[in-house]
Amino acid sequence: TVNREKADVGEYSQEISFDYTGKYTGSAVVSVRMQKTIAPIGRVYGVVKEELSGDLISNCEVSITPGGIIRTTDQAGRYEFADLNVGSYSLAFRKAGYKDASIQVTVVAGGEHQVDVRMSAKSPFFLAETSLDFGEMEINKVIHLYNESDADCTYSVKNVPSWLLLDPATGTVAAGSSATVAASVNRDAVNCGKYFQEISFDYTGKRFGSVSFPVSMEKVELSTPTVSCGALAENIEETSFDISGSVVSIGGQAVTSYGHCWSLSPEPTVSDNMTNMGRVVAPTNFKSTITGLTAFTTYYVRAYAENAMGVSYSDEITVTTKDVKSEKWDGTIASSFAGGSGTSSDPYIIETGGQLLLVRSYSSSHFALANNINLDNLNWKPFPFSGTLDGKGFIISNLYIKRNDDYQGLFSKMGSSNSVVKNLTIKGVRIDAAGIDCIGAIAGSSSGLISDCKVIFLSDSYIKGTNYIGAVVGSGSVQNCEVKSQAVGTVITGNNYVGGITGSGNCDNCHVYADVAGNVDVGGIAGSGSDFSMCSFTGKVTGNSEVGGIVGSGMSSVKSCKSVANIFASQKAGGIVGLAFSYNGINVKACYSDGTITSTSSSASYFGGIVGYSIYQRDAVYHSFSTVSCSISGYSGSELYDCCTVGALGTSYGSNNQSYCTDITTFMKECYSDYASYWNYNNTWTWKGTIKGKEVSVSCPRLAWEQ
Repeated sequence: TVNREKADVGEYSQEISFDYTGKYTGSAVVSVRMQKTIAPIGRVYGVVKEELSGDLISNCEVSITPGGIIRTTDQAGRYEFADLNVGSYSLAFRKAGYKDASIQVTVVAGGEHQVDVRMSAKSPFFLAETSLDFGEMEINKVIHLYNESDADCTYSVKNVPSWLLLDPATGTVAAGSSATVAASVNRDAVNCGKYFQEISFDYTGKRFGSVSFPVSMEKVELSTPTVSCGALAENIEETSFDISGSVVSIGGQAVTSYGHCWSLSPEPTVSDNMTNMGRVVAPTNFKSTITGLTAFTTYYVRAYAENAMGVSYSDEITVTTKDVKSEKWDGTIASSFAGGSGTSSDPYIIETGGQLLLVRSYSSSHFALANNINLDNLNWKPFPFSGTLDGKGFIISNLYIKRNDDYQGLFSKMGSSNSVVKNLTIKGVRIDAAGIDCIGAIAGSSSGLISDCKVIFLSDSYIKGTNYIGAVVGSGSVQNCEVKSQAVGTVITGNNYVGGITGSGNCDNCHVYADVAGNVDVGGIAGSGSDFSMCSFTGKVTGNSEVGGIVGSGMSSVKSCKSVANIFASQKAGGIVGLAFSYNGINVKACYSDGTITSTSSSASYFGGIVGYSIYQRDAVYHSFSTVSCSISGYSGSELYDCCTVGALGTSYGSNNQSYCTDITTFMKECYSDYASYWNYNNTWTWKGTIKGKEVSVSCPRLAWEQ
């Protein structure tokens, strides 16, 4: 280091040596040089003026950095910084009532740098808002006025329309302060339409001028809102997606709820799944995150908005969720499982298609899935199964079978009363078994338990067989299962004993959204069976005889079930049961049907909204109703049938002495209290149709288990 303070001005040089001793002895010389000069200096000076008028500004604070020196302009607006070293500096200018200013300057040796600055006076008058839009509903708003100058400012408002009131329309805004003007609209003074007016605030103070200010509002006839839906979904995942929407118009009154609704069927409503963004009093954009969906499934989505006049819906879009990631099967069999010992407490673990095929060698053991499995549409060979399989919610996809043997499905037979398949989803199934009996996605037949399973038909899915055909099982009882179809058209077809869940068997809490077709004993849930509870069917059922929305032919009890079916048959067709053939009679308790029944024969006979035909006339329908519309040879209409019925059915076309109810909810609430617990009278839907030539809207209750 050097210390120039100990030297005079001039140049200095010196050789110094480093003497060293080690392996060798010697000396190294280095030359050191330095210079001391007089530091060059410069000067910065200038004048500060008002930007618009050019008036000189005195008492303005001017600071320079680096150095931190502060000067104040004199009466002529002048400032000066002398004896500045060479380098870059920043000048800052500050004065009350003016906007701060700054400038950079570079000082060179001996330089005389004139830096004149113009400062802008702070605004004497401005508005916080740039416009006011009262929309369809708002009445009152506030305009905020500001004066940042050092002098008071007066204002007055011009061009005010008759429908706008400003209070006060003239006034003063004190120096360095703010004020408010209350603005309100009177829609009673105008007709329906959109209104727009440019008003102006004229002001005088430190300066004078005028500020234009647009005001708009709309008066509409009271109506339901107008709403639109985003054309495409965003962030689509296996179980969720985002979708945007807009409340375009509120209909002249507050929107009490808005968002999106969706379902697996077209034209979803707020009675299906929905989001609710709450209340809004002006048009708005919004976005819903829809969750809890099924992978690789197509959903129908609409935006909605509701006010006191009712609910409006947007156009519909479809969104298909992403497919699940699955282990793809190569057609080979594994040599071992992924873990476990095959006991009930330590089941064999299945992670691949090869391990799933290995089950055939240990079919009486206990198993659990630990992964999604893609069978890749390779021709699966069914085998008997007498053990237990817990799917753990995982999915077996792309099940394809084309064999010449009866009993086809993932398993051919579940032959033991102790065999169990539960918590399993079969997605994308194709079973081509024309001329073959006992066909189902999970099993051809079952003596055991099939529970909490799903079968999902994709666009190219189908199950084709002859007798005892079901989406879940060809023959056997099922509980807590669901069948859904993404295909257009019939996906479950056969000849006799054809059902959406089972060809023949009992069902509890099972639900089908698909189309079913056969010849005799065809039902939305089952072709034939004895006991059905809390089941529902939505879709089309086609057959010749003994065709029902729930069961084609029934022998014992149907309880708390609903059918929304379009039924096509030539005889013995009912919205719930096609044919009741038990000698002791069949009881239908707390059920309802909606949809249509269409005759496919010119000699049609025995059609009913609940039961089509009863052999022994000992059947009873309790606390049930039907809103089925009929199109039958010799009759065409959309009357209510089997409404709130008691007693035997079986008469042609299903009419009875309780027809033509106009408020089913109230009627049922007031009678048959033994079955009241099956219904939720606060959760209703509306049937619209014709009764005795008059268009009506009928309130109908939903079952207690429905959402």
